[in-house]
Amino acid sequence: FQRDVKKDRDGIQWLLDVPQDELTNAAGAVVGADNLTALARRSEARGDYWLAARLWSITASVVFDTGGRTAADEFWCLTIDACAMTHTSGKVPPEMEDERDYLELTALTPVMMSMDDVKVDKYAPQVDRVFTTNAGKYDGILFSTLKMFKKDGGYSKVSAGDAEGVANEFIE
Repeated sequence: FQRDVKKDRDGIQWLLDVPQDELTNAAGAVVGADNLTALARRSEARGDYWLAARLWSITASVVFDTGGRTAADEFWCLTIDACAMTHTSGKVPPEMEDERDYLELTALTPVMMSMDDVKVDKYAPQVDRVFTTNAGKYDGILFSTLKMFKKDGGYSKVSAGDAEGVANEFIE
């Protein structure tokens, strides 16, 4: 990476890789959360919500590594919101739809695990939608975890302290 990250086209290219992995997140750490946020906002302003979703997701990973789950929550929500916009804008190439759905799964899971009723209710339609996709093929454990924390599934058992109900939900 060059010193001036904004001019480092080769370094920025690593941010576009999908599915996102440790290399993508390492590139994001070098670019930094502030620069990633600026890039994501510019992408949204241009109507490129697919790029914005990927940048918000990397920002969430960077912030999670430095500030924990609660600090990253805002950026996971921005990832989910940008993914939702891709459904209406139709700007995700068909060959990238599975990657988009998986990205949405990776952002939805920690937000649902927060058990914040406002966020759980807000993102319930996205949770239902992601269950109709191939996202679970990429990561069955993450998919099962999201299912466990779904409001009308395991979430109600978790919030009620029903450990046996949670275990049964996860097994199903």
